[in-house]
Amino acid sequence: MSKNKNIILESSAPLDDGGRKYNLLYPICGVGLGIVFLVMSGAGLAGLVFGLLLGLAIGWLIKNKICDIADKKFRQYTFKIDNKKAYPDLITALIPALTPLGMTIETGTDGSPIVTYQGLIYDVTYNDDDTFSIWWRKNVARALFTINSIGEYRKISVAMGIIGYNIQQICKQ
Repeated sequence: MSKNKNIILESSAPLDDGGRKYNLLYPICGVGLGIVFLVMSGAGLAGLVFGLLLGLAIGWLIKNKICDIADKKFRQYTFKIDNKKAYPDLITALIPALTPLGMTIETGTDGSPIVTYQGLIYDVTYNDDDTFSIWWRKNVARALFTINSIGEYRKISVAMGIIGYNIQQICKQ
């Protein structure tokens, strides 16, 4: 699978590991700050525990910011498509494929499919070439009050894999 252009999905697996690759930040920050507080503060075990906890919190903050930046990159992905179907036909075929998974499908103002899943919205649009894009977005309240970008990164990775794969399968027919 190419990094982000003309992706061909072989399964409905998530597009990414959901940010698990950044989990290494927790032990690095936790142990690092634990040792710093143990050595520098002279507080002994209490300093070590405080440093570990502070390091874990800092590791989470760093991972959260990385995921917040990385999830925007999913918007640049384009997916290869063999045979573009008219949007109404695509929506009709997507409904039985995606609704059992808890996704809802609506028609956008231009007739394109809009998929909603776990509080996030995915706009599916055909591009001028033989590709389509999935643009994810949030409603206003979620955009203003989201602090857990790690969870959203996972949701986006999963949903885009499912939606993209199903569209490619429908458009092969």
